Amino acid sequence: NSFTAEEHQDLIDFINGVFPQFTFEGATAAMTEDGQVGSFFTNSEGRQTFMPGAEGFAAEGFVLSGKDKIYMTRRMTRPDGSLITDPKEAVNRFVEVAFHEGIGHFGLRKMFDAGTQLVDKDGKEVESKRFTGEKYNRIIDGFYRKNKKEIDAWPEYQNEPVFRRTEEFIARKFAETGAGADLNIAEKLEVAVRNALPVLRDRIGAAQMAKIIKDVQ
Repeated sequence: NSFTAEEHQDLIDFINGVFPQFTFEGATAAMTEDGQVGSFFTNSEGRQTFMPGAEGFAAEGFVLSGKDKIYMTRRMTRPDGSLITDPKEAVNRFVEVAFHEGIGHFGLRKMFDAGTQLVDKDGKEVESKRFTGEKYNRIIDGFYRKNKKEIDAWPEYQNEPVFRRTEEFIARKFAETGAGADLNIAEKLEVAVRNALPVLRDRIGAAQMAKIIKDVQ
């Protein structure tokens, strides 16, 4: 394994604190007495459950269909499948996997706790189209500030508020350019995420986060 049980729990607690809208839980890659490989995890009813299969055994993190729970194992690996034992490299990979599972399965609004659309006293959406989640608002605001010229010049959604136009700009460019490679959209979004969530700056590198965002779109 890449972590001791105590180190693994510390990381689970850390990532739960950063993203309280999810429940991250630990899972353990193991082999049963009859030779089956897979992962043990605690299900929604609090019972220890075994997910058989080599994929489960090798998984760094996984999400069960229809669930908001993200399971993280103690086994972090490199692209070639080799086990990571260096502590710093393992921690970086753990956070990388947590991001990948969160954004990949639930999207940016859910991952960064957008909440619900802000409404006025009459229950109508406010003109700005902002959300109740300030963390998410900071990310979109930061992206706009850094990329104002491009977004203002974008010919689409000109009648929409800046906040909504920025969201659409990000979504459209990811879709049109295969994660926005030609416009470096992933890298630009990474800057906004890191500025909005400074607690992550020492846990994951800029290049890693850009790669995560790019890979899961």
